[in-house]
Amino acid sequence: RDNGRAELLGDAAARRGEDVRVEMADEDRGVGINDHQLQVLGEKVATIKNLSSAIHNDVQEQLSFLDEMQLRLGQTTDSLRATTSKLQDLINEGGGNMPLCYLVLFITFIFLVLYYLTKSK
Repeated sequence: RDNGRAELLGDAAARRGEDVRVEMADEDRGVGINDHQLQVLGEKVATIKNLSSAIHNDVQEQLSFLDEMQLRLGQTTDSLRATTSKLQDLINEGGGNMPLCYLVLFITFIFLVLYYLTKSK
């Protein structure tokens, strides 16, 4: 009777051992899948990091370009103000708008002459 009982218990223990091995194999497969997913996720994070770094560099370059452009526009504005001031002084000193009108007519005449000369060739 003890022999039969040992067989039954041994058989049950063997089945439990087999169940434990199956569960461990399932866990190993799950860990392997998780490792693979973590690796894929890590690669995606690295890609996003590289992309954000490239965007940062591009933004810094554009900011530098905009700063340079703002400086040049400021210089151009100052130059236009100085030119306008000089023209205003010229008009005030020259006795009105007549000298300026003669200047504009002369420049227009020169452009027309050059235009006809280049058209005729």
